[in-house]
Amino acid sequence: MIVAQRALPERLTVNDSLADLFDAPSSDWFEDPFRDWFEDLFAPRTDYVYVVGGRLQVDGLRVRKIGITRVRGPVQESRRISEHRRQGFSLLRYWQVPSTAVARRAERSVLSFMRKCGMEAVDDIHMPYGGATETFWHHEIEQDFLNALIENAVKISERQWRLQAAAKEGVRYRRTLGDSVADAGGSV
Repeated sequence: MIVAQRALPERLTVNDSLADLFDAPSSDWFEDPFRDWFEDLFAPRTDYVYVVGGRLQVDGLRVRKIGITRVRGPVQESRRISEHRRQGFSLLRYWQVPSTAVARRAERSVLSFMRKCGMEAVDDIHMPYGGATETFWHHEIEQDFLNALIENAVKISERQWRLQAAAKEGVRYRRTLGDSVADAGGSV
């Protein structure tokens, strides 16, 4: 706090602007890891769970990969989807979700289910550009079944996310209500 007090003028006026108080961001701010954070401030992104499929370049065997991505604009413009296309994969299906938390939870629950069923992910040798732990052999799971798994996982994850958000709002509401009653000399 003392450092912040020394850095700021003794008294701020309505005419002071942040631009007068701080230097302009350097080009480093626009490089990773700050770029995504900075861009999110100005252009919201949409979260997706997706499935891509294709043949591995290493040995030509067919696989399906589950993933999540955040993108401004259509899912097809995602850097991850573009990387999969460069590796010879096609976007098979995607689901828009309300948050990264929902996307992660849905992806994790589907992957957990698949592993519990004895399906093995491919190894790093087959997926040299990453994502091996989310990639499964084509013959181990039918596309329609995988779609249904993801669809249900997204619905459940979204429901849990909304319930958690509602519970937090309820806590805030009760705290506010409690503070108001306590201020008035009562009890909740």
